[in-house]
Amino acid sequence: MLGSALLVLAGLGCSPADRSGPTQPTAAPASSASAPSRPTHVRAACEAPLPESWRAALAAGEFRAPRGQRAVLTEIGPRARWTVVQLSDGQSRRAAVVEDAEAPRTLLTFADPVEHQLLAADVSADGRWTAFAVLEGRTLDSPWSLYVQDAEGGMRRLARSALPGPLPHPVVRDGAVFWAQGTGRGRATIFTSPVRPPGSGDTAPAPRALHSGVIEAPFAAGGLLAWREASADGRSTKLSALSFATLRPAGLPGPVAALRDLRSPASDGTTWAWVEDDEDGGDGGDPRLVVWRQGQPSPVTRLSGAPRPRGSTSCGSAVN
Repeated sequence: MLGSALLVLAGLGCSPADRSGPTQPTAAPASSASAPSRPTHVRAACEAPLPESWRAALAAGEFRAPRGQRAVLTEIGPRARWTVVQLSDGQSRRAAVVEDAEAPRTLLTFADPVEHQLLAADVSADGRWTAFAVLEGRTLDSPWSLYVQDAEGGMRRLARSALPGPLPHPVVRDGAVFWAQGTGRGRATIFTSPVRPPGSGDTAPAPRALHSGVIEAPFAAGGLLAWREASADGRSTKLSALSFATLRPAGLPGPVAALRDLRSPASDGTTWAWVEDDEDGGDGGDPRLVVWRQGQPSPVTRLSGAPRPRGSTSCGSAVN
C-alpha cells in the first residue's frame, strides 16, 4: 500500500523555514510544450496528507495477502485491472494473478520455493492469457523459464535460457507473446510465440525470431514493440521498433527516433518518457526525466536533479 503522504508544492503545509532555502531545479511548467528542455526552478516541496479521494482510491485497490503468506509485487496492469504477485508461506512459493479484487489465482507453484523467483509478467487484454518468467536461482545470471497460462485451463513453457542476456519481460499482444533472450557473444534475439490454447490438439509452433542485436528487453508502446539497441560500433544506443500488426520494422516518431543514449524508456504509444544524462555527459551530472507527447515540437524536461536523501531536509523538490 502506498504511504499516506505525498510531496506537494510549497504553500500547502510548509513552514516559513521550509521556504527560506534555495529551490531545486525540477519540473518545467506543464504549459511549456514548445519551451527548451532545460529545467526551470520551482518552489520547494514538503509532505502533506493525501486528499481523501486519493485515500479512498488507494484503499479500493488494496491487496491483502492470504493469512500466513507474504506477497511480493511483480507487475500491475493498466488501471490496476490486474496484478501479478509472488506468494510465499515458508514452505511453498507460487506465482499468482489477482483480477478485480478477486482472490489470487495460482499460475504456477514453484518446484524450488527457495531458489525460484517470479521475474515479470503480462496479461492479455481479455484477461485470459498470462505470460510470466521465473528465475531459477538467486542470482540474475541464473537460468530462467518463460510460461504462458490459460485462465480456462492449461499451461506451457515457451522458452528456457541459460545464456547471458536481457532478463525476460514478456509482452502479450494480439494473441502472441513477445520476449528477448540471450543468444551468446553479448547478443540477444526477440522472439514471438502464439498463445495457442494448450490441450487443443494443435502442436504449438517453435518461437519465431524477429530481430537480433545487442538489445534490451522490449516493451509495448501502443501498436509498437520497442526496445533499446546498441549501434553497430557499440558507441551509442537508440530505440528501435516493430509493428505488432505486421511484425516488421516500424518507424518511430521523429523526436523519439532521433534519441541517443537514453535510459529507462517507456510509452503508451502517445506519450514517451525516458531518462537522459546532463548535456555535458560528466559523471557528476544529474539525470533528467524527459517527456514527449504527440503534437509537441520537441521533448520537455519534466524533472531534473537527484532526490535529496530522505530525512536530510524537511522539503525537497517536486514535480509540478
